[in-house]
Amino acid sequence: MGEYLAAAYNDRGDAYANKFDYEHAIADYDHAIKLKPDFARAFGGRGLAYANLQDFELAIKDYDHAISLDPQYARAFYGRGLAKFGLNDLDGADEDIAKALALDADVGN
Repeated sequence: MGEYLAAAYNDRGDAYANKFDYEHAIADYDHAIKLKPDFARAFGGRGLAYANLQDFELAIKDYDHAISLDPQYARAFYGRGLAKFGLNDLDGADEDIAKALALDADVGN
């Protein structure tokens, strides 16, 4: 039951993020993570929300966690690369985006 509820919170977080309501999105991702601490997609979604709020440090922390849970999570590598770019870590950004593209050539589209 908790897994389904976690997925519902994650999906609602995605819906809030699509409406640029990042504070509510983060709250829903928090709930999803509390219910399912190994939910890589929730960490990735929250990372994206933090990045869109220009809190790149928290975004990178969440992307790091998502990648540790799912080393094949191309979108997390891509998002972390963009967050590193936001912090002027150009080498780190290039490395992460190259890794993301190696995992999924369509990741940035």
